[in-house]
Amino acid sequence: MAQYEWIFVVDELADDAVYETCDALVSRHAGLTLLTVTAQGGTAVEAAKNIITQLQQERQLIKVQRAYEDLVTKVDIASRCHTTPQAVGQWVRGKRLRDFPFPERFSLTAGGIWLWGEVNDWLYRTGKQGDDIEYPYKEDYVSINHWIHEERDCFV
Repeated sequence: MAQYEWIFVVDELADDAVYETCDALVSRHAGLTLLTVTAQGGTAVEAAKNIITQLQQERQLIKVQRAYEDLVTKVDIASRCHTTPQAVGQWVRGKRLRDFPFPERFSLTAGGIWLWGEVNDWLYRTGKQGDDIEYPYKEDYVSINHWIHEERDCFV
């Protein structure tokens, strides 16, 4: 089983309410309460379902509103993998590592933003420095947000 990192938008909660159940970080940004957790699973979606079920059913600690995408810019990517934004720009434009096309942009906003999970996987496949943990992809976010929406009534 792999270890996955997920970020969820949750209802307001006490900072210490989660720590007995899982490895987590609670942060607040622009009116959102974000819960960053690591969870094990055969897939990213399985890991998310496991941790959400554990937190909501067994302990009734939190209400997960949705998964929050870990989006990164070229500068963020450079910082996370210890290189320069110029090098990242060359990867994006296909000037370097032509045999390994860079992941598609998640959005064109601000010159392009990417999902960290897809970038991290690309870094791993090209022998570059990334994170040792697994992250969700686009389809994982779609699947888990659909599941959260469909299962919400089960957790009330």
